[in-house]
Amino acid sequence: MDFQVGLIGFPIVNSLSPAMHNAAFQSLGLNMEYHLWNTEQSDLSQRIAMLKNPEFLGANVTVPYKQTVLPLMDVLAPSAQQAGAVNTIVHRNGLLVGENTDVSGLLQALQELRRQISRAVVIGSGGAAYAACAALAELNTGHTAIFARNVPAADRMMRHFIAAQPEYWNADSISHVLPGSPGAAEQLAAADCVIQASSFGAAHNSGCPLTAEEIALLPDTALVYDVILYETPLVQAARQRNLEAANGASMLLYQGALAWTMWTRCSAPIEIMRTALQTALGVAQ
Repeated sequence: MDFQVGLIGFPIVNSLSPAMHNAAFQSLGLNMEYHLWNTEQSDLSQRIAMLKNPEFLGANVTVPYKQTVLPLMDVLAPSAQQAGAVNTIVHRNGLLVGENTDVSGLLQALQELRRQISRAVVIGSGGAAYAACAALAELNTGHTAIFARNVPAADRMMRHFIAAQPEYWNADSISHVLPGSPGAAEQLAAADCVIQASSFGAAHNSGCPLTAEEIALLPDTALVYDVILYETPLVQAARQRNLEAANGASMLLYQGALAWTMWTRCSAPIEIMRTALQTALGVAQ
Protein backbone atom coordinates (compact mmCIF):
# COMPACT_ATOMS: atom_id res chain seq x y z
CA MET A 1 0.00 0.00 0.00
CA ASP A 2 1.15 3.52 -0.81
CA PHE A 3 0.76 5.82 2.16
CA GLN A 4 -0.08 9.51 2.07
CA VAL A 5 0.42 12.60 4.19
CA GLY A 6 -0.16 16.21 3.25
CA LEU A 7 -0.65 19.82 4.19
CA ILE A 8 -4.13 21.14 5.03
CA GLY A 9 -4.73 24.87 4.72
CA PHE A 10 -6.25 27.61 2.59
CA PRO A 11 -4.89 29.15 0.54
CA ILE A 12 -1.67 27.16 0.25
CA VAL A 13 0.85 29.12 -1.81
CA ASN A 14 4.37 27.92 -2.69
CA SER A 15 4.74 25.42 0.16
CA LEU A 16 8.17 23.80 0.31
CA SER A 17 7.02 20.96 2.57
CA PRO A 18 6.46 18.45 -0.30
CA ALA A 19 10.05 18.83 -1.52
CA MET A 20 11.45 18.34 1.98
CA HIS A 21 9.28 15.39 3.01
CA ASN A 22 9.27 13.55 -0.30
CA ALA A 23 13.07 13.72 -0.49
CA ALA A 24 13.17 12.05 2.93
CA PHE A 25 10.69 9.35 1.91
CA GLN A 26 12.61 8.61 -1.29
CA SER A 27 15.97 8.46 0.47
CA LEU A 28 14.74 5.55 2.61
CA GLY A 29 12.74 3.87 -0.15
CA LEU A 30 9.42 4.38 1.64
CA ASN A 31 6.16 4.10 -0.32
CA MET A 32 4.88 7.43 0.98
CA GLU A 33 4.05 10.74 -0.66
CA TYR A 34 3.40 14.24 0.68
CA HIS A 35 0.63 16.30 -0.97
CA LEU A 36 -0.82 19.79 -0.81
CA TRP A 37 -4.48 19.71 0.21
CA ASN A 38 -6.01 23.13 -0.37
CA THR A 39 -9.13 22.91 1.76
CA GLU A 40 -11.90 25.46 2.08
CA GLN A 41 -13.63 25.88 5.44
CA SER A 42 -16.76 24.08 4.25
CA ASP A 43 -14.69 21.00 3.36
CA LEU A 44 -12.47 20.91 6.45
CA SER A 45 -14.42 18.35 8.50
CA GLN A 46 -14.57 15.98 5.53
CA ARG A 47 -10.85 16.41 4.87
CA ILE A 48 -10.00 15.60 8.49
CA ALA A 49 -12.31 12.57 8.51
CA MET A 50 -10.55 11.29 5.36
CA LEU A 51 -7.35 10.92 7.39
CA LYS A 52 -8.86 7.92 9.19
CA ASN A 53 -8.64 5.86 6.02
CA PRO A 54 -5.84 3.25 6.22
CA GLU A 55 -3.64 4.82 3.55
CA PHE A 56 -3.27 8.12 5.42
CA LEU A 57 -0.56 8.51 8.06
CA GLY A 58 -1.66 12.01 9.01
CA ALA A 59 -1.17 15.60 7.94
CA ASN A 60 0.31 18.97 8.66
CA VAL A 61 -2.04 21.88 9.33
CA THR A 62 -1.34 25.47 8.38
CA VAL A 63 -3.24 28.78 8.37
CA PRO A 64 -6.03 29.35 9.04
CA TYR A 65 -6.85 26.00 10.68
CA LYS A 66 -4.30 25.36 13.44
CA GLN A 67 -6.87 26.16 16.10
CA THR A 68 -9.99 25.30 14.10
CA VAL A 69 -9.02 21.60 14.01
CA LEU A 70 -8.66 21.28 17.79
CA PRO A 71 -12.21 19.95 18.36
CA LEU A 72 -11.90 17.64 15.35
CA MET A 73 -9.14 15.56 16.96
CA ASP A 74 -9.84 12.32 18.83
CA VAL A 75 -6.87 12.95 21.13
CA LEU A 76 -4.89 16.10 21.89
CA ALA A 77 -1.27 15.43 22.76
CA PRO A 78 0.30 17.50 25.55
CA SER A 79 2.23 19.49 22.94
CA ALA A 80 -1.03 20.66 21.34
CA GLN A 81 -2.72 21.28 24.68
CA GLN A 82 0.14 23.49 25.82
CA ALA A 83 0.39 25.40 22.54
CA GLY A 84 -3.36 25.71 22.05
CA ALA A 85 -2.93 24.75 18.41
CA VAL A 86 -2.41 21.72 16.17
CA ASN A 87 0.03 21.76 13.27
CA THR A 88 0.52 17.98 12.94
CA ILE A 89 -2.07 15.19 12.87
CA VAL A 90 -0.98 11.61 13.40
CA HIS A 91 -3.20 8.65 12.47
CA ARG A 92 -2.82 6.00 15.18
CA ASN A 93 -4.99 2.87 15.21
CA GLY A 94 -8.02 4.63 13.77
CA LEU A 95 -7.65 7.70 15.98
CA LEU A 96 -6.45 11.16 14.99
CA VAL A 97 -3.92 12.57 17.44
CA GLY A 98 -3.38 16.32 17.37
CA GLU A 99 0.24 17.28 17.95
CA ASN A 100 2.22 20.50 17.80
CA THR A 101 5.73 20.32 16.37
CA ASP A 102 5.94 24.09 15.75
CA VAL A 103 6.94 24.69 19.36
CA SER A 104 9.80 22.19 19.26
CA GLY A 105 10.88 23.39 15.81
CA LEU A 106 10.98 27.05 16.83
CA LEU A 107 12.67 26.22 20.12
CA GLN A 108 15.47 24.38 18.32
CA ALA A 109 15.83 27.22 15.81
CA LEU A 110 16.06 29.83 18.58
CA GLN A 111 18.52 27.77 20.61
CA GLU A 112 20.88 27.69 17.62
CA LEU A 113 20.89 31.48 17.65
CA ARG A 114 20.46 32.51 21.26
CA ARG A 115 21.01 30.63 24.52
CA GLN A 116 18.99 32.96 26.69
CA ILE A 117 16.17 35.44 26.08
CA SER A 118 15.17 37.83 28.83
CA ARG A 119 12.48 39.93 27.15
CA ALA A 120 10.68 39.09 23.93
CA VAL A 121 8.14 40.60 21.57
CA VAL A 122 5.82 38.27 19.66
CA ILE A 123 4.02 39.79 16.68
CA GLY A 124 0.67 38.13 15.99
CA SER A 125 -2.11 36.27 17.77
CA GLY A 126 -2.68 33.16 15.63
CA GLY A 127 -1.34 29.62 15.75
CA ALA A 128 2.29 30.57 15.06
CA ALA A 129 2.17 33.18 17.83
CA TYR A 130 0.89 30.52 20.25
CA ALA A 131 3.87 28.34 19.29
CA ALA A 132 6.22 31.27 19.80
CA CYS A 133 4.93 31.92 23.31
CA ALA A 134 5.18 28.24 24.21
CA ALA A 135 8.77 28.11 22.93
CA LEU A 136 9.67 31.22 24.91
CA ALA A 137 8.27 29.58 28.04
CA GLU A 138 10.59 26.63 27.43
CA LEU A 139 13.47 29.13 27.30
CA ASN A 140 12.26 30.62 30.60
CA THR A 141 11.95 34.08 29.07
CA GLY A 142 11.31 36.74 31.70
CA HIS A 143 8.60 38.69 29.87
CA THR A 144 6.77 38.27 26.57
CA ALA A 145 4.85 41.15 24.99
CA ILE A 146 2.22 40.24 22.39
CA PHE A 147 1.94 42.81 19.61
CA ALA A 148 -1.52 42.38 18.08
CA ARG A 149 -4.26 44.66 16.79
CA ASN A 150 -6.87 41.94 17.35
CA VAL A 151 -7.55 42.61 21.02
CA PRO A 152 -9.99 39.68 21.62
CA ALA A 153 -7.56 37.22 19.99
CA ALA A 154 -4.65 38.51 22.07
CA ASP A 155 -6.74 38.31 25.25
CA ARG A 156 -7.70 34.71 24.42
CA MET A 157 -4.06 33.83 23.93
CA MET A 158 -3.05 35.35 27.23
CA ARG A 159 -5.88 33.56 29.06
CA HIS A 160 -4.89 30.26 27.44
CA PHE A 161 -1.30 30.40 28.61
CA ILE A 162 -2.09 31.66 32.09
CA ALA A 163 -4.54 28.76 32.49
CA ALA A 164 -2.25 26.17 30.88
CA GLN A 165 0.91 27.06 32.84
CA PRO A 166 -0.02 29.20 35.85
CA GLU A 167 3.33 28.40 37.43
CA TYR A 168 5.03 30.35 34.64
CA TRP A 169 2.56 32.69 32.96
CA ASN A 170 1.02 35.57 34.90
CA ALA A 171 0.45 39.31 34.58
CA ASP A 172 4.18 39.91 35.04
CA SER A 173 5.37 37.46 32.40
CA ILE A 174 2.95 38.20 29.53
CA SER A 175 1.23 41.34 28.30
CA HIS A 176 -0.70 42.61 25.29
CA VAL A 177 0.44 45.79 23.57
CA LEU A 178 -1.21 47.59 20.67
CA PRO A 179 1.25 48.16 17.82
CA GLY A 180 2.20 51.81 17.49
CA SER A 181 1.36 52.67 21.09
CA PRO A 182 3.79 54.21 23.60
CA GLY A 183 3.83 50.84 25.38
CA ALA A 184 4.98 49.19 22.15
CA ALA A 185 7.95 51.52 21.94
CA GLU A 186 8.93 50.69 25.51
CA GLN A 187 8.75 46.95 24.89
CA LEU A 188 10.82 47.17 21.69
CA ALA A 189 13.51 49.23 23.38
CA ALA A 190 13.88 46.53 26.06
CA ALA A 191 13.53 43.42 23.86
CA ASP A 192 16.42 41.11 23.12
CA CYS A 193 14.26 39.01 20.77
CA VAL A 194 11.45 39.77 18.32
CA ILE A 195 9.53 36.83 16.84
CA GLN A 196 7.40 37.76 13.85
CA ALA A 197 4.56 35.20 13.90
CA SER A 198 1.87 36.91 11.82
CA SER A 199 1.17 36.88 8.08
CA PHE A 200 3.26 40.00 7.48
CA GLY A 201 5.84 39.25 4.81
CA ALA A 202 3.88 36.35 3.29
CA ALA A 203 3.00 36.37 -0.40
CA HIS A 204 -0.45 37.86 0.23
CA ASN A 205 0.77 40.40 2.79
CA SER A 206 4.16 41.75 1.82
CA GLY A 207 4.34 44.59 4.33
CA CYS A 208 6.47 45.01 7.44
CA PRO A 209 4.87 44.83 10.90
CA LEU A 210 7.30 47.36 12.41
CA THR A 211 8.10 50.85 11.17
CA ALA A 212 11.66 51.98 10.56
CA GLU A 213 11.39 54.06 13.72
CA GLU A 214 10.34 51.01 15.73
CA ILE A 215 13.15 48.87 14.34
CA ALA A 216 15.56 51.65 15.31
CA LEU A 217 14.42 51.27 18.92
CA LEU A 218 15.67 47.68 19.18
CA PRO A 219 18.89 47.13 21.13
CA ASP A 220 21.96 46.44 19.01
CA THR A 221 22.11 42.90 20.43
CA ALA A 222 18.49 42.02 19.59
CA LEU A 223 17.60 38.92 17.58
CA VAL A 224 14.84 39.16 14.96
CA TYR A 225 13.29 35.84 13.92
CA ASP A 226 10.56 35.75 11.25
CA VAL A 227 8.55 32.53 10.88
CA ILE A 228 7.96 33.36 7.19
CA LEU A 229 10.31 31.32 5.00
CA TYR A 230 11.69 34.10 2.86
CA GLU A 231 13.73 37.27 3.34
CA THR A 232 10.82 39.42 4.45
CA PRO A 233 10.89 43.22 4.70
CA LEU A 234 11.35 42.83 8.46
CA VAL A 235 14.37 40.54 8.11
CA GLN A 236 15.86 42.86 5.49
CA ALA A 237 15.32 45.94 7.66
CA ALA A 238 16.83 44.21 10.69
CA ARG A 239 19.92 43.22 8.72
CA GLN A 240 20.29 46.76 7.41
CA ARG A 241 20.53 47.77 11.06
CA ASN A 242 23.19 45.06 11.55
CA LEU A 243 20.92 43.09 13.85
CA GLU A 244 21.05 39.30 13.94
CA ALA A 245 18.07 38.16 11.86
CA ALA A 246 16.77 34.88 10.43
CA ASN A 247 13.81 33.66 8.44
CA GLY A 248 11.69 30.62 9.30
CA ALA A 249 13.52 27.98 7.24
CA SER A 250 15.14 26.43 10.31
CA MET A 251 11.79 26.23 12.13
CA LEU A 252 10.19 24.55 9.10
CA LEU A 253 13.03 22.02 8.93
CA TYR A 254 12.97 21.03 12.60
CA GLN A 255 9.20 20.92 13.01
CA GLY A 256 8.96 18.95 9.76
CA ALA A 257 11.56 16.42 10.85
CA LEU A 258 9.67 15.78 14.09
CA ALA A 259 6.36 15.37 12.24
CA TRP A 260 8.05 13.00 9.77
CA THR A 261 9.26 10.85 12.66
CA MET A 262 5.78 10.80 14.20
CA TRP A 263 4.24 9.56 10.95
CA THR A 264 6.87 6.98 10.03
CA ARG A 265 8.22 6.00 13.48
CA CYS A 266 11.68 6.26 11.89
CA SER A 267 14.46 8.75 12.54
CA ALA A 268 14.16 11.61 10.08
CA PRO A 269 17.08 11.98 7.60
CA ILE A 270 17.44 15.62 8.56
CA GLU A 271 20.43 16.47 6.37
CA ILE A 272 18.58 15.18 3.31
CA MET A 273 15.57 17.26 4.34
CA ARG A 274 17.80 20.30 4.90
CA THR A 275 19.38 19.97 1.45
CA ALA A 276 15.99 19.53 -0.25
CA LEU A 277 14.62 22.57 1.59
CA GLN A 278 17.60 24.73 0.68
CA THR A 279 17.34 23.66 -2.97
CA ALA A 280 13.60 24.39 -3.04
CA LEU A 281 14.16 27.76 -1.38
CA GLY A 282 16.70 28.68 -4.03
CA VAL A 283 14.32 27.74 -6.83
CA ALA A 284 11.40 29.59 -5.18
CA GLN A 285 13.40 32.76 -4.72
